[in-house]
Amino acid sequence: MNFTQFSTNSSFDIFFDNSVTMVSTAIEFGFQLLLLISYPFYIYVHKINYTRDQMTPLFPTTNHFYEVMRAVYGLFLCAYASYGLSFLLTGDNFVLIWLLWVILIVSVLLLYVIAEVCHLLVAFLAIQKLLIYFFPSIEKYSIFTQNSIYNNIRKVYLFFLMKDIVASLWYVSCTFHDYNKSVKWRINMIFGGAFIILNTVLIISSLLYVPIMLNGAIPSTMHLFLTDTPTWMVFLNTIFCDIFLVPLIIQISYLGCNKRNVNTFMSSFTLTKFIHVLLDIKRDSEVHPSIHFTDSSSPAFV
Repeated sequence: MNFTQFSTNSSFDIFFDNSVTMVSTAIEFGFQLLLLISYPFYIYVHKINYTRDQMTPLFPTTNHFYEVMRAVYGLFLCAYASYGLSFLLTGDNFVLIWLLWVILIVSVLLLYVIAEVCHLLVAFLAIQKLLIYFFPSIEKYSIFTQNSIYNNIRKVYLFFLMKDIVASLWYVSCTFHDYNKSVKWRINMIFGGAFIILNTVLIISSLLYVPIMLNGAIPSTMHLFLTDTPTWMVFLNTIFCDIFLVPLIIQISYLGCNKRNVNTFMSSFTLTKFIHVLLDIKRDSEVHPSIHFTDSSSPAFV
């Protein structure tokens, strides 16, 4: 046996694993930083455009995404706070540490459920825009379908939540029990297949914008999310990418579709006005230069 070659290969594997970990950490940190920066601007533009957005066919979608983003950042706060506190507390606070880890796991689970549902909503949005663009006469039917979806949106979230709870329990069960390989393969195919299908739908839906672009329409943000072999390591990494990427895609897409309004706002930026809009502070007794937000911006297609 060539021990030198074995040692070299082991060193290379360790170096490769460390490099991948460092790159993954850097990418996730970048996503987190972008999320932190984009959120205040997303809130500001949404509040400024709220009245105008109400007159667009896609208002239920943009408004739902806005409400979802508030929940997402609340869950991020719970996850980071519980993770940090669990390391600061000593071993004597076992019950409290256990409770913090439960909060962390539940927060991550809910974040992933939101990411999954947003995948479907983004896919539906792409199909809706394509059909309305080429067949304007079906707009009223499209809006009816859209309203039906959002009237039952809680059931959609509940379905994905139950699916992910069952998948998590199955994974834990497989860890502690030696099931038949064929049984493991079937169950893994069910949950792994659902994961791959959901991400594939998102990729395909982004391609639906191509015919619109070729016809000269203003393109919306393309959403590409590449999946890989569903091993547990890649699977978990992809889940975390989903959790960070989906909110970022939604926010940047909304800001991009309101680019003219964002440019107008930035040219007359005042910190006081920015804070007042974010906190919904009324300024009836003060007079400030007004910013005119045009109606010519594209409706907020994601």
